[in-house]
Amino acid sequence: GPDAGYTAMAGGQQLPESRKPHRLVRMFTPGWEMTPQSARESFEELLLELGRAGIEIIEPDADPRTITLEADFHVADRMVSDIASYEMRWPMAPYLDRGQELLSSRVRGYLNRGRAMSVDDYHKALAWRSVFRARHMATAGYVDGFISLSSPGPAPLGLESIGEPLYQTPTSALGAPVFGLPLLAVDNLPQGVQLMGFTGGDDRCAAHARWICDALLDEDL
Repeated sequence: GPDAGYTAMAGGQQLPESRKPHRLVRMFTPGWEMTPQSARESFEELLLELGRAGIEIIEPDADPRTITLEADFHVADRMVSDIASYEMRWPMAPYLDRGQELLSSRVRGYLNRGRAMSVDDYHKALAWRSVFRARHMATAGYVDGFISLSSPGPAPLGLESIGEPLYQTPTSALGAPVFGLPLLAVDNLPQGVQLMGFTGGDDRCAAHARWICDALLDEDL
C-alpha cells in the first residue's frame, strides 16, 4: 500500500512499452550549488545527448510556470523538514526524553525543531505543499517531466552519511513518481540521474525512463 497521505502507484500490472518524452525541464534545486564541476559537466553532456536524441530540454526560466516551480524547488528542503519535524514530535519524543544521546545529531535537530514549531507553522507548511503540488500539475500539458541529477555527487565514503537529499526533497513533497537512471559515472563512481513525472502518471514516467535508458544504454531499464 501507499505511504500515509499518498495514493498507490498508478498503472497496469505490466511495465509499459517505452515511450519517448518530447520535452523535459531540467531541475536545478539547491543541490546544483553543491554539485562538483565534474558532475556538472557530465550532466550537461547528458542533456546534450538527450537533445541529439530529439528530446527538447527546457531551462526553468523559459516559462513563468517553471520559473515559479524552480523557486519552489529551492525552498522544498526547508519546508519538507518543517513538516517532517513537526510530525516526528509524538512518535519520536519519548526517544529524545529517555536517551537522546542514542539519537543522531540530525534526528535530535529535527525533534528540537518540531518542538519549537507552532500549529500555525505546521499549517503554513502544509498549505505551501498543496500549492506546490498544484503548480507542478499545471505544467503537465507543457512538459513530459523533469530531469536532474539524483544527488550532488557520487555516494560518500563510509556509513555515517548517505549524502545530501536536495534533489529528492521536491519529489518527496510532490508525491510524484521518480526513477533513478544509471546513466553517469563521475570520478569512476556511479552517478544517478533523476527523472520525475506527474502524480498519477507512474506508468508514463516508467515508459519515458525506459526509452531514455534504451536510447543511451542500449539496454532495458
